[in-house]
Amino acid sequence: MIMTEYQLFQILDLWAQGKNSEQSMIARELSKHICLEKIHPEALATTITSSGLVTSEQLLEAYKQQALEMSKVSPSSTFDHARCSWLEVLTPNCGEPTAIKLEGAGSEAVNGVYTWYGSFEGKSKYSKEGVYKGNPCVFWLFSSDLFWYVSIPDESLPGSTADMDFYLSARAHQENEEFPAPTTEWEIGDHGTEPAPKLKYNTPR
Repeated sequence: MIMTEYQLFQILDLWAQGKNSEQSMIARELSKHICLEKIHPEALATTITSSGLVTSEQLLEAYKQQALEMSKVSPSSTFDHARCSWLEVLTPNCGEPTAIKLEGAGSEAVNGVYTWYGSFEGKSKYSKEGVYKGNPCVFWLFSSDLFWYVSIPDESLPGSTADMDFYLSARAHQENEEFPAPTTEWEIGDHGTEPAPKLKYNTPR
């Protein structure tokens, strides 16, 4: 059975939990043999960081290697793109909202303010920390080529069928380019309950 670096880390983390200090020390040493740069950045920033098994230096090196690898496949224009203005530093594209408020959803855990949190497959994504069924989690508001989703993404493979999708809306329902996600016209996903949410925007303009 072939395992990913993330799966190996999860096993190591589980082995170290609740054990004596000697086993925790062994786990920290073993973590140095895991290629952290091959783990998704979202998992690095959440599960890996909170485990306490890796140092800030290890994380920094992993992020550095990921950035260098990305620079090999991304055109130079990706990094040379001029900022629209210093007032819009929090927005990925001029005019896009810095925050989106989701309200009225039957699944109350997803309601709240989602702030811009980088991009997913070249499109803006927004996130909100919360609790679902007693467990801390991060909700995403993001899109694929065809749909917008409100989901708890899978840590090792976000944007896949392993995500927990609460609500979705076809990109065809977008009202205009300035407000990318539809404010209405949301459908119920596998983990969502009626009614569907409505969205409100906060823009830098």
